Amino acid sequence: MKNRERCFTLLVSVLLLSLLMTNIPYSTDLQETSSQTENIGNHDITINLEMKEHLAGVVHAPITIGSDDEFNTTAFVEGWVGNGSQDSPFIIENYDIDRGGASGHCINIQNTSVYFVVRECYLTGATQLSDAGVYLWNVSNCEISNNIFFNNSVGIYGRLENCMISENLVDVGVGGDRCIAFYHTNYTQIVGNNITGPNNGIRISNGVSNEIRNNHIEMSNGDAMNFSNVDNSTISENHCSGGSIMGIELFLCDNNLFDNNLCIDNYIGIGLYTSANNLIDFCSILGNYDGIKVDDSSLNRILGCNISDNTNDGVFVEPGIANIIVWNEFWNNTGDHIVNAATSTGIDFNFYDDYIGSDMNGDGYGEEAYSIPGVGSFDYHPLVFQPGIVEWSHTLVDKTVELGDMFSYDINVTSASPVYNWEIDNGQYSMLDDDDYELLITSQYFMIDNDGVLSDKGNLKVGIYQFGIYATNLYGFSTGAGLTVTVEDTTSPSWIT
Repeated sequence: MKNRERCFTLLVSVLLLSLLMTNIPYSTDLQETSSQTENIGNHDITINLEMKEHLAGVVHAPITIGSDDEFNTTAFVEGWVGNGSQDSPFIIENYDIDRGGASGHCINIQNTSVYFVVRECYLTGATQLSDAGVYLWNVSNCEISNNIFFNNSVGIYGRLENCMISENLVDVGVGGDRCIAFYHTNYTQIVGNNITGPNNGIRISNGVSNEIRNNHIEMSNGDAMNFSNVDNSTISENHCSGGSIMGIELFLCDNNLFDNNLCIDNYIGIGLYTSANNLIDFCSILGNYDGIKVDDSSLNRILGCNISDNTNDGVFVEPGIANIIVWNEFWNNTGDHIVNAATSTGIDFNFYDDYIGSDMNGDGYGEEAYSIPGVGSFDYHPLVFQPGIVEWSHTLVDKTVELGDMFSYDINVTSASPVYNWEIDNGQYSMLDDDDYELLITSQYFMIDNDGVLSDKGNLKVGIYQFGIYATNLYGFSTGAGLTVTVEDTTSPSWIT
């Protein structure tokens, strides 16, 4: 998986550079080509020195704006498209800005509420301590997208509200500090960025209602993602790897959703410290030293995760109140799958690869409890099959059948535990070419067996039958989809002799 992720990162990097370089003026008087190799997104990309200063199309001096009025004036002087409204934001694009190691930011915007976009720029050389490729302070209504940030102390730094940070390549270089760092930031989306650096990938201190989604973060040190005093936010579908401290760290964070993240090859996959009421669900916590650590935290839920191949423990819970660990699967953790040092932790309905108990009644739960090291906890319903959702093996395809022919449709699903129940629900029926629908009691015309084979009862009439089909596995996880069966009569009448 990791190799595929890296291949994808390389492909995105090369494609983006190709798009940017389409704006490079062609010169016929270049007698020889010298080149240097820059590391962007942790992959080597060779850039011609003669072309480097035109990489984004136009070499430009650093930009500094301190108010809405100054933004309007600068936009007029620069000839930027837009008027600063939501429907027509100012557009800052196709600039190559290189600080060359001098003090200051490449783009510095403060105290604005006009709408603006920074896109397809190459921003580099802001290497002095805390200098940034883009610095945004007390800024709302901005979009920073499809830029390359290379060799800056900080890639993007700011205090934001109602902004979008998307599809950027951020590599602060060997001497860099933080890739994306925000403070007191609310209602902001950080989506689809490719982030590489020596220290912190995404760091947010103080904020509410943010969304951090589908970012690919590879660190050689520090945390891939670090959140403190961040509440009511969604962190989903991120790849976090290589953190010498943590893949995702939470401190004083409450009421957040961490959904479907991959934390791999970190010291700790996810760490919760003095945090409450967070949901970590359907995450893959793989190949770290410790998988998940919960310390001085309460009312958090770890649900439906794959916690495997960690060098030490899968989950370690230190004193806290009423944390819940349910419906997870644990494989090949070198230490213990769970260590629990808090007496009120709820641990139940998990799958452990080393469970050796029996399931005499075939209900999918072991008769013998699974012992949890620590304060004497037990999982009283250890699973004998892996938990997990039911998924269609193929997308259901609407069917057409000739009147009088037998109808049969083999519907397949995949599930780690046995599928024990198939259902068809009531739907609606109409005549052909007629929008007047009537209630369909589906079971009067169709049936489905325990293998998921749908068939008719031999009494279909011409028309359109629309209804739902549901499959439920042993542990109560279900999936459903709609199906339309059209019955036609295309046989020409003939005389009976």
